[in-house]
Amino acid sequence: MTVILTGEIYKPKNRLKERDIYRSQPEIAAHIIRELRARGFEFCLVLADSLYGESESNFLDCLEELKLEYVVAIRSNHGVSMPSHQRRRYNKWRKFDRIFADEKKQVRYIRKVIYGKRRSRQYWEITTNPETLPPNKTCSLMNKISDVKYYQVGNFYGLRNWGEYGLKQIKNEFGWADFRLIIYTNIEK
Repeated sequence: MTVILTGEIYKPKNRLKERDIYRSQPEIAAHIIRELRARGFEFCLVLADSLYGESESNFLDCLEELKLEYVVAIRSNHGVSMPSHQRRRYNKWRKFDRIFADEKKQVRYIRKVIYGKRRSRQYWEITTNPETLPPNKTCSLMNKISDVKYYQVGNFYGLRNWGEYGLKQIKNEFGWADFRLIIYTNIEK
């Protein structure tokens, strides 16, 4: 049995009614996390794609405020503020096994990216080929997890796919898959 704990529909700015207040998807996600936390729910780890990883002032600040650990995707050109005398440096590539839900493994490579000095937020690149860095098989991540090992970062982020899969199953169970939820009139129904 599936139970929806809470939710809010994202409304594009051009679809707002007079009484509506625009909130971005990361703002909605932060609101939902705060609401669930206020109800007593605990979070072990928050996983999100780059829309949320690039949302410093609302989503990431919420995670920091609530002291939640996270792994989020970021753009490959993500910027980090640092003094002019500091530089970005890359650690060497390390091989690790990406372990899937069916316990199959695939080789991946990961390296830490250090902006100036080491920080509580860590930055990573993960790829299938460190020589060519294929765009569709290379990603940049940011995490804040105490005492995380390099091989755990990629496997933790891989769990995000289960969240996406679970959402698809929920849509099917509630009959939402029968509607194109990108068309706003269907959302309002």
